Amino acid sequence: MAANAIIHSGISKEKWMIEVERVAHKLKVNKTGNDGKEWRSHLDQTKKYAESVRGALPEVKSKLERLQDDA
Repeated sequence: MAANAIIHSGISKEKWMIEVERVAHKLKVNKTGNDGKEWRSHLDQTKKYAESVRGALPEVKSKLERLQDDA
């Protein structure tokens, strides 16, 4: 089959819709109930990680500098 070939279905629209209705309950639909605001939880999590990194930075930096001096 050529790369730019168009595939046509032999199934009618009515038969397709019947099949969709038959299997619709098996399809996973991502409804988290947060109305698209998952970005807020990601932002909050990122802020917590940033605070953790800032808190650990002085100790980690001094340890890395010592390792560099020993090398």
